[in-house]
Amino acid sequence: MRQFMLLCSMLHAASALPGTCRAGGAGYAYGFDGMDGNVLSMQWKDNELSQLTVEYWLHMLDPQQSQMAAFAYSVFDSGGRYGEGGLPYENANELVLIHAQEYTRLFRASSLQDHPHAARLDGESAWVHVALTWAADPADSPHGQSALFINGTKVANQTLCAVGACGMGLRLQPNGIVHLGQEADRAWGDFDEFQALTGVIDELRVWHTIRTDEEIASSHRSTLVNASGLNFYWQFDESAEAESVRDASGNGRSALVGRLATSKNLMTYITGTAPRAPTRPTRLPSTAPVVGEAPVVSLVLDGPNQLSLGSSDAEGDDLWTSIVRPPAHGTLSHAAGVLLPGAAVVDTERRQNKRVWYTPSDFSSWTADNFTYAVSDGGEPVHATVVLHRFQLPHPTNKALRLAEDALAYAILAKPYLTSVSKRLGNVGVRITSLPSRGTLYQACFVGARTYSGLCDAASMGEAQPITAAGTALSNARGIVMFLPAADAFDEQEYASFRY
Repeated sequence: MRQFMLLCSMLHAASALPGTCRAGGAGYAYGFDGMDGNVLSMQWKDNELSQLTVEYWLHMLDPQQSQMAAFAYSVFDSGGRYGEGGLPYENANELVLIHAQEYTRLFRASSLQDHPHAARLDGESAWVHVALTWAADPADSPHGQSALFINGTKVANQTLCAVGACGMGLRLQPNGIVHLGQEADRAWGDFDEFQALTGVIDELRVWHTIRTDEEIASSHRSTLVNASGLNFYWQFDESAEAESVRDASGNGRSALVGRLATSKNLMTYITGTAPRAPTRPTRLPSTAPVVGEAPVVSLVLDGPNQLSLGSSDAEGDDLWTSIVRPPAHGTLSHAAGVLLPGAAVVDTERRQNKRVWYTPSDFSSWTADNFTYAVSDGGEPVHATVVLHRFQLPHPTNKALRLAEDALAYAILAKPYLTSVSKRLGNVGVRITSLPSRGTLYQACFVGARTYSGLCDAASMGEAQPITAAGTALSNARGIVMFLPAADAFDEQEYASFRY
């Protein structure tokens, strides 16, 4: 699916140096629903590392969750720390990146650092690029022990201790398990769905070096050509049925899709949710603002659909863009009218990433389409493909939530609907279709912007309303319910369950 990228160059009058232009898109991404046990995992076989850079594009979709784990690494070694003997070494937080709306938290062994940032990460349709550098020895990095970059710019940095003086200053224990989208409270177990990610991730890169400010700024909006220093690189552009994500670094560190990299493929929880098998995240067209060798992928509705033809060069030049091969099942237009093959795309507001409109010929029978465009800076053009899929509204599904113990529990059932990784104005409605055989479900409501409780009317301190009949529609937009158990009991498989 990927196309070989040519370099198009010319001599620029100002600098007299050859420039390069790129064309293409971000391909596909993975959407995670934390409450559904979506996960990617890998056993990270490597040496002890003392430096890392972790970076990815993130689209947070659940502002009601106060903390969401994107990248989590946990370890257990019966041979002790670094295999040096003594007691077994176990740490669920060997390296964990957790995102809140206004800060990012780094767990490193027994230490943690919070990096605040002014820009909220959960804005409407907001993709953000996150990069974090860590060095056991603060002297190995220009910004100390750890630094956080948002959209290519450093926003915070901290040093917690000297090398070896605290968890942050120790080498990374090797051969543990990476979980993407989930966070374990013991080595690869005791998951917490209220700290799992509901959102979308694309272009995950992990380096065993400290990336410089210039390297992060210059490469975060593009796929990489030079992979020097990469430990592993997941682009998520495999087929929808793929069982693993290929490591584009060439190091063979592929991720399992919807499976745990452990002998027992079962997720256990600390929250009262019954154990269950992990599930696949959803493969989605990526709308991350990345120009790369993957196709530009988009979902299509009936009528005109605006598309951005990904292109870039280092100088920010006005790149000539044209259609090479037109679509077979629709028409293209631009600011000057119908767009014919070979004609330059007219977009007076943009020098790059120029926009066109695609209109399906007959949407009632339309399923998919594609076309090819070219970008040039005056030299040999670069070609890229646009792939179009039909937008489908979700069909109602009958889902079950199982509870394993008699603990007071909350559940968030209505996820922000993913329309090609952007938020809908509302959420999918939730209706309780069967009640638990033991205990009682209650409607739960918001107290604040990111707080919910059993009070149905926080202003008047009204009491929570029990759900007494199957078919009851939940009254709050996030589909939050509270479960009150009936007795002091525990069942490893299932204490109670309900469907919705």
